[in-house]
Amino acid sequence: MLDVLVQPSDIEPFGRTVIEAMASGKPVVATNAGGPKEIIEQNADGILCEHNPKALADAVIKLAKDKELYKTMAVNARKKVENKFDIIKQTGLIEELYNDLLKKAASFNQCNICGSQDKKILEWHDEHKVVKCLGCGFVYLAPLPNQASLAEYYQEEYFKPWISTYQESRLKFFIKRWEKIEKPALAAKGKILDVGCGPGEFLSFAKKAGWETFGTEISAFAAAHATKQFGLNVFTGDLKDANFADNTFDIVTIWHVLEHMPDPSATLREINRIIKPSGVLVIAVPNLNNYIYMLAYVMFKLKKMKLFVMGEREIHVSFFTSKTLRNLLDKTGFSIIKETIDTGRSFWAERVIDFMSSIIFSLTRQNYGIALEFHAAKNKE
Repeated sequence: MLDVLVQPSDIEPFGRTVIEAMASGKPVVATNAGGPKEIIEQNADGILCEHNPKALADAVIKLAKDKELYKTMAVNARKKVENKFDIIKQTGLIEELYNDLLKKAASFNQCNICGSQDKKILEWHDEHKVVKCLGCGFVYLAPLPNQASLAEYYQEEYFKPWISTYQESRLKFFIKRWEKIEKPALAAKGKILDVGCGPGEFLSFAKKAGWETFGTEISAFAAAHATKQFGLNVFTGDLKDANFADNTFDIVTIWHVLEHMPDPSATLREINRIIKPSGVLVIAVPNLNNYIYMLAYVMFKLKKMKLFVMGEREIHVSFFTSKTLRNLLDKTGFSIIKETIDTGRSFWAERVIDFMSSIIFSLTRQNYGIALEFHAAKNKE
């Protein structure tokens, strides 16, 4: 009759025989690796050893000589199986896991704006697809990556060119953005939040103008640079985790960040909570209907522009048109103050496209710019 089970394998993925022996009230001596390492509590319900014959043999001899230790381990082994590996409990845990995965799959694959799961595929990239919601027209990536995996793209190597090679041009770009907001916005200075503030160039101009500045940034490297270089108050992490108080900010900006977020609705709802009733939200995102830019791309590169390429420098998961961004703002409690084209680019060809798009927009109100810019206010209760 079996007295002790010896499990000598160093690549055991789970160890069903270990569980069976413990259920029979038999101590287990096993290599300290794989599944047994997670199942056995050392010297309580079994013994874990180095992967060599002598260590295993010494453990068996120890149990043979120490009867009290043997009995204690036998009782504890049986109790552990009853408490953790009972068939009903295990079935329940597996069912919970499947239900959780199904809920996540449903939430990742449904439209973030209207909730519809009816869609058509625009692009197929291995496990990822770019799809278009048949309910409202919103285009998004499915399945959606989580925020943690997206954050891995935006670390030191991503931001280094911004704070070295392109620093001067970026400063010129952001001073234009700041002047565009400050002139009509506010004679009285207040609190401004920049969501996804990056290395902090935009907020640096707001600070110089006398505003109380706040930023959020998922990249620890970029947040540290903004704090050190410009003396900014930047929270490292997701906006919702910053826990700002209700009705705090006079202006909230989110410059080309919303398209990187898996849940843009949640982001705008949080902004709605923390912005003042008199506050102004400014959003800029790439324009999915940038037809002039797409035509120029095809002419110069002789290929169609893809919306998503795995591993490229920037990963976009949401693709907005004027219509879908309007729908999103309406859903999350905002009224639109104005729509325009996000301009100010340094590359001459893009400036030409912006100029042409601006003329079309002024005549037809159809926005074909490279990027959209919306100003919005919280709906009055």
